[in-house]
Amino acid sequence: MEVKINAMLLHVPEGFHVLSKEERAKLNMLKDGEGEVISDPERHIIISAAWKKHNVLLGMLADEDGAIHSMEKQVAGPMKGFGYELEGFTSETVGSKEAKAFIYHYNVQDTDMSAESMILKHDNVHYYIHCYYRTELKEESRAVLQEIFGQTSWE
Repeated sequence: MEVKINAMLLHVPEGFHVLSKEERAKLNMLKDGEGEVISDPERHIIISAAWKKHNVLLGMLADEDGAIHSMEKQVAGPMKGFGYELEGFTSETVGSKEAKAFIYHYNVQDTDMSAESMILKHDNVHYYIHCYYRTELKEESRAVLQEIFGQTSWE
């Protein structure tokens, strides 16, 4: 299945589906704004991908390194009550683009979870990608995510 998020085309394997507005609301994810949330309930993976267009000057001045640290602070605050623990900052290839990223862990309803949040720029558009999966399935989940992002293409 192919999921289009502005100019980004995610090629996702069988088992994933795009969440409806009602499903997104239940998960408190991406209620407003441009983007999609996709999920594979069997693999316990959720991917939220959003985008925001900036004017040309702001797009040229934007610094992904600074933006990823700012994003981490925005995520860390509300997640402190869930045992938020930063694993570290990294980078990920999404299609032919390099994304700045950070990986963290938390616990919800007695389930250990891991997540990776990314930011990247294509033209004057920033893409914000958040991936969630069970920590016990980290290796399998990371392999699926790398497959998806390895096959991502751009219009």
